[in-house]
Amino acid sequence: MTVDNTFADDNFGFPYISEREMASERLVFNATEDILLTMQDAGVNKCDLAKKLGKSASHVSQLLDGTRNMTLKTLSDISYALGAEARVVILKNGCDVSYPIVPAQKHYVTNLNSFMDEPKPVIKITIKPQNRDYEINVAQ
Repeated sequence: MTVDNTFADDNFGFPYISEREMASERLVFNATEDILLTMQDAGVNKCDLAKKLGKSASHVSQLLDGTRNMTLKTLSDISYALGAEARVVILKNGCDVSYPIVPAQKHYVTNLNSFMDEPKPVIKITIKPQNRDYEINVAQ
């Protein structure tokens, strides 16, 4: 058998890869690819990153080629070393499962005059996911 006819061999078959394994590989690939792009944008090579992290160049290479497990802490350390921010987003049915958090502020500004003004109409739009129809209600 030669390289030219590897795929023509009747006994050849690709190994089965479960959805779980595919999801894992996809996450590792995307994370490391984003790190490599950030390194490129910052003009940082693997040796520079290793020095910033206090690790060996081979350790960083193993992290970036997927042969060494990358923890969230390591991802955070790498992002910090590159002047970037790492975020983890978990999606279910295409929607972010995180709840929005209002950033803390020292004070809130309000205009008390707005309470004295005439009420303005409020438009309420209700989307029905079953048939994608919508209703518009104007309330006073």
